[in-house]
Amino acid sequence: MNLPMMSVRFHAPHLHMPHVGLPHVNRQEAGQAVDAAKSFLPPPERMVYYGGLGTLAVAGLIEWP
Repeated sequence: MNLPMMSVRFHAPHLHMPHVGLPHVNRQEAGQAVDAAKSFLPPPERMVYYGGLGTLAVAGLIEWP
């Protein structure tokens, strides 16, 4: 876009993402990644509870603290 005293250019950023392919990941590394992810999540019963609270809050039936 050209304006009388100014010009503006928009460029898409160059993002380099490393290639992560399944053939390069062995079972032990995949198992370690799953164990690490599970360590951050609450037990399934609490996930259902939190999901229910979130649904009720989105529906407007309860106030979010």
